[in-house]
Amino acid sequence: MNVVTLLSPFFTFSLTCALIPQVTPYLIRARLFGLDLGKKGTKSEAIQIPEAAGLVAGTVFLTALLLQIPLSSALGEGSSLPPLQLISSLFSILFMLMLGFTDDVLDWPWRYKLLLPLLGSIPVCACYDG
Repeated sequence: MNVVTLLSPFFTFSLTCALIPQVTPYLIRARLFGLDLGKKGTKSEAIQIPEAAGLVAGTVFLTALLLQIPLSSALGEGSSLPPLQLISSLFSILFMLMLGFTDDVLDWPWRYKLLLPLLGSIPVCACYDG
């Protein structure tokens, strides 16, 4: 296992924890928030919870994966996945991230929520060896 793979989770966790409080006011200003219905009747009922905060975690995750490729090769450690499988998995993750964000913004009907993940899995299925 290479050094980049071992250090990447700590870096991405730290970056995600630092970015979410920075992005939260922008999401609330854009009216992409919800209220915790489980806390009805309590003081924390009116706290606005950003719905699209998963976009931050997904973006950091994709960035870490994209940076891991050149960093691993610069350190002389090859990637454990073939390039085609890595790129197809990145496309699939990016499509699902886009689906989650557009669902928060556009409020997709349930039938589209069933169809779009099938389209997002096509890159992975096209490269599957087994």
